[in-house]
Amino acid sequence: MVGFAVHFVVDHPSVHPDRPTKFQHTRRSMQAGRSRDWHGLRVVRPTTTHPLMNTTKQEVKRSAPKPDTQKAILSAAIRLFADLGFSGVTTRMVAREVGIGIATLYHHFADKESLYLAAITHAYSERAKEFTVLSQAHEPPIQRLRNMVFRFAHVAASDPYFTRLVKREQLEGDPVRIRMLVDSTLGEQVAATYRLIEDLDTSYDPHLFMMSLLGMILHHYEAASMSPLFDHFEPSHLDPDVIASHVCKMLTQGLRVSATSPPDNKPLSV
Repeated sequence: MVGFAVHFVVDHPSVHPDRPTKFQHTRRSMQAGRSRDWHGLRVVRPTTTHPLMNTTKQEVKRSAPKPDTQKAILSAAIRLFADLGFSGVTTRMVAREVGIGIATLYHHFADKESLYLAAITHAYSERAKEFTVLSQAHEPPIQRLRNMVFRFAHVAASDPYFTRLVKREQLEGDPVRIRMLVDSTLGEQVAATYRLIEDLDTSYDPHLFMMSLLGMILHHYEAASMSPLFDHFEPSHLDPDVIASHVCKMLTQGLRVSATSPPDNKPLSV
């Protein structure tokens, strides 16, 4: 019977024979929310109803929106993998960080490797596409290089988790995960950077040029906690626009020099 709660009580007539077994309260007292005894059963009419009993299905859906669980899992995984490395993170740690059960996590990701791949792809895939577009724009190669340097400096400054994630993989050196990282996110950007360097028509080796370019930008943020301890440091030295302008100046001046005098590849004599 909806709206009523029925339960046994210890004061059954068999225990207290002097207590009558018929109704002792009128319908009015029943409607007022008081209880009555009926053949040893106490029938209680609740004075309040559950808030959802008078709520439509549409109102319930609006009042309890479903969170984007998969996105929350990926965000937590990126933070943990960046801070602790692949080996230091378990799927239970990620689930606990999000506040979900382990079964819910496995509903979205089959295992830790799948979660890791999805996390690094989520962290960088969209930005990798952006770098590819910048490097292939219909502009002079020098301008495309400048645009890519500025954008990469801003990414490194605004997304420390991915920078640390890549650095941890480099330190741990697992060949399978390194290959996964290159194939899933970095490979397309590196290939586009190679093509841009070739369009610059210099005598520099594309791979050495690309690695030097990345190092010149990333190291400023990898050493951000150390830089303030050095002489001549200014807070503006960590500004991505300042770093990008500095890198572009070094690159363009080096390119002008190489146009008239190719770099000497001979090792220095000791």
